[in-house]
This record gives sequence, C-alpha cells and structure tokens, in this order.
Amino acid sequence: MLLAGIYLNRGVAQADKGLYELAVADYTQAITLWPAGAEAFSDRGDAYEAQGHHDLAIADYTRAIMLRADYAQAYNNRGIAYRGKGLFEEAIADYSRAIALKPDDAQAYNNRGNAREAAGRHDLAIADYSEAVAIRPSYAEAFNNRGLAYRHEGQRDKALADYTQAISLNPNYAEAYNSRGVVDDDLGRYDQAIADFSTAIALRPDHAISYSNRGNAYSNKGDRDKAIADYRRAWKLAPRLQSALDGLKSLGAAPW
Repeated sequence: MLLAGIYLNRGVAQADKGLYELAVADYTQAITLWPAGAEAFSDRGDAYEAQGHHDLAIADYTRAIMLRADYAQAYNNRGIAYRGKGLFEEAIADYSRAIALKPDDAQAYNNRGNAREAAGRHDLAIADYSEAVAIRPSYAEAFNNRGLAYRHEGQRDKALADYTQAISLNPNYAEAYNSRGVVDDDLGRYDQAIADFSTAIALRPDHAISYSNRGNAYSNKGDRDKAIADYRRAWKLAPRLQSALDGLKSLGAAPW
C-alpha cells in the first residue's frame, strides 16, 4: 500500500500540471498495487475526463463507487462525465446522490443546476444555484450560472444582478462580463454591452464567443466595420462558431 500511495501522489502532482497521460499511468500503477483503492480509480477518472474520455472516466468512477458506496465526490464527478456525454438524466441522478451523501456540497448543487439548465429545466436549475450560493456565498460561478438561467426565463433584471455579483466576487471572471454584456445587448444598451465584452476579451483574448457577441453589439449599433472585424476574429479563434458565421452572413461579409 505504501508504494501505491507514492504512485497515487505522483499522479495527483502530474494532473495538477496538466500532464494527464502521465497521471493516468501513475494511477494505473497505484490500482495494480492496490485494487481496492477507490481514490485511485476516482482520480484516474478525473484524468480521463480532463482529456475528454467520458466513457473511461465513467467506468473508473463506477468502480470507485462500487468500492466505496458513500463516495460523494465520485458520484459528483461521474455526473460531470455523464453531462459531457449529453446524458442529463443520468447526470442529475448522480448529482442528487452526491447531495444526499453530502448535503452541504455547493459544487454538487451547482453541477446539478448545470445539468437541469442544459435539459431546459430553468426553474429547477435556479433552485439549485440558489442552494449553492446559500451554502457558499462567495461562489461566483454559481451566481453567473443562475444569471444564465434567469435570462432564459426572461428575468433580465435578476440576471444582471447575478452577473454583477459574480463580477464583484471575481473581477477577473471573463464569462460573467460576457454574460452581462449579452443582457445589456438584449436591452439595447450597446455601449455598456461593448464595454463588458471588451473586458471579457482583455481577460481572455482567446474567448471567441465574446468577440462574436461584441460583433452583435456593434452590428446592432450600426458599426458594420467593427462588427465584421469582431466576427472574423471570432471565426479565426473558433471556425465552427455558428454565431460568428451568422453575423458575417447577415452583413454580407466573408470570414476572411
């Protein structure tokens, strides 16, 4: 078990550096030496999931749960893998099990909210995000996510309040600036929207959707040249981003 622990710890260190293939190799060594170790299976599942190998991750999380039936984190993480496959009902079931095992787990509520939001259950998603921020009032991501759900429900004022709170908690949260910009654009506040999209881009220069959204705001404002420039930048960063292509098409412009 001692040697297994060494491999396990080295795997964690490799994963922290983003070296997921090396981490998988170390976790596999730990599992070979200690097949009853639920943590090694769960951690290897994390490394697989980080690489987009959802099925391998699910298999490892399932093995971890078989070894330790009360492993709340493994249920939560398997839910993430299920959501990655678009299996929202399975994801919701796993998040619910994680919450039952650990009722104060703000992340599990946030994740279940994400799955419910993806499934179009905005009201239930809002309830989950509200639980998450009640447990952890500093949870900027949950505020941003609740804002998204409020926007989908047509409650723009509440959405704006949540995005602003997320930004207050994390001033470097590019996604929250982008989210707030979208609502301002919806409301015809194009200059405010452009300012938020510009901040998001400054924080994350590779954030294609913020370029595309700023293009929308420029287009709505009547600034065709700046809109085209932003749509083209978005397309270069993400050639499959449909909103950028649609924006260019609406202005009669090509991506290049």
